[in-house]
Amino acid sequence: MADAPRVIAMVEAEKTAVIASLELPDYTWLACGGKSHLSVTKLTRYARQRIVLFPDGDGFALWAKVARAARAQGLDVIVSDLLETELSDDQKAEGWDLADYLLATNDERSHT
Repeated sequence: MADAPRVIAMVEAEKTAVIASLELPDYTWLACGGKSHLSVTKLTRYARQRIVLFPDGDGFALWAKVARAARAQGLDVIVSDLLETELSDDQKAEGWDLADYLLATNDERSHT
């Protein structure tokens, strides 16, 4: 019996994909190279897999719009609201991404 395909996790930056792959290895991490580079066309390459988008702190609305369009074409796409709910307004304005969040929370865990 074949293993189930791993969930695709999409982030903006390559460095975020690398850091996230170390912290959350159950996903296959990919980077789109920039917030505005995410598109339905790019996501259709992974049409047979579940896709979870992890936008930067300032990119939730844009990526949610792309996800809605992708779902309208039958793709299994969701947008993580982790950074949308966990980051402060200042952190969002500073451009925090998933890597920043993971490193900060990892640092907090190591000091407790």
